[in-house]
Amino acid sequence: MKKPTSSLNAEAPKGALIAILFTVMLDLIGIGIIIPVVAPLILNTKILLGEGFSDAERNILLGLLLSSYPFAQFFGAPLLGALADRHGRRPVLLLAIAGACIGFAVFALAIHLGLFWLLFVSRSVAGFMGGSIAIAYSVMSDITPAQNRAKNFGLIGAAFGVGFIIGPFLGGTLSNPAILPWFSFQTPFVTSALLAMVNLVVVYFFLPETSNSRNKTPISVLTGFTNIYKAFTNNRLSKLFSVSFLLTLGFSFFAQFFQVYMIRKFGFGPSQVANVFAYIGVWAAVTQGGLIRLIPARFGPLSVLRITLIVLSFGLILLLVPEQPWVLLLFMPLVSVSQGFSNPNMNSAISAMASPSEQGEIFGISQSLQALGLAIPPLIAGVLSNSDIRLPIAVASVIVFLAWLLVLRIPKPAEKVLSPEVGFEIRK
Repeated sequence: MKKPTSSLNAEAPKGALIAILFTVMLDLIGIGIIIPVVAPLILNTKILLGEGFSDAERNILLGLLLSSYPFAQFFGAPLLGALADRHGRRPVLLLAIAGACIGFAVFALAIHLGLFWLLFVSRSVAGFMGGSIAIAYSVMSDITPAQNRAKNFGLIGAAFGVGFIIGPFLGGTLSNPAILPWFSFQTPFVTSALLAMVNLVVVYFFLPETSNSRNKTPISVLTGFTNIYKAFTNNRLSKLFSVSFLLTLGFSFFAQFFQVYMIRKFGFGPSQVANVFAYIGVWAAVTQGGLIRLIPARFGPLSVLRITLIVLSFGLILLLVPEQPWVLLLFMPLVSVSQGFSNPNMNSAISAMASPSEQGEIFGISQSLQALGLAIPPLIAGVLSNSDIRLPIAVASVIVFLAWLLVLRIPKPAEKVLSPEVGFEIRK
């Protein structure tokens, strides 16, 4: 195995760079595989839950299941971050990948045994250990000199997009017994567990330790709550953190329950849901891998957000207009591209407003906000959809609109202190 990188921000060793990009891609494939499978698994009356549950009860149970991952991540991610500070990136990354592997395997076992409660255990384990993307970004920061940072973080954005394209397609394909008789709802999760095992091997043999410093960061299960308090009491960053939280909250209403909308309104199955999300992934990859580089340097992150957030809000509400499913494909690029611009610019604005010594703390706060923003919507959307299947998408549009209004209240002179360089960062 290679020796640790001698200094931070040295030129990235090819093996380490490939290992990180492979980790991000496989992680997103694992996430994407699940997207077209979970909702049909819970909503289908002939599979896991049987016929003893109403549609309303299934919507609520689905919301609870979808919320279990980010809720566990809210507690687990800060602990993994503290462990990475104490013991290094590499061992904690291996631990996070192993946790994902166990989570996927247990999910497949739960389907096989017909144990609904075990699904919650598997997603909670995976969520608590779900820190591989965050650690991958830390590693990339360690091994990338300043002049190559935009390029290498752009590669992570491209790896994310590729993984999100492949993942849903595999999920829809591997769960379809019409393609091969032995394909079932278990197959995508077994495949995800195998991919995580491959990822373990790649990281173990090709990724050296990249951080030479060791900090005695406090380890506490309450760190997530502490981070939320800091986010909204930070005089310089509270408004930006609020915008970030609203953006995550709003978009999660869409992302978590749009599959339910397609199933209920258009009668989509796993393969059709997979194709839609793969289509979203294509546009995400195009945006983060190319279009975002076309933003002129004179436009700071706040200027971009003032445009993209209102476009995203408008695009989300447009998804409720089509009566024919193919029309969705016309509106999807509006949502995917505007979100693809909004996320990295949001993170770039927050990072640029913090001093270099604050970056680790600010990243931890941002991660806690994102986990909370992902955990809340499924709980509410499951109830809202019982009244009207369109409500979760409508609420998503309203919340993003509120984020846009708040961005407009951030003083224009603050734009001067923001870096024009657009960073790339991903949410699990």
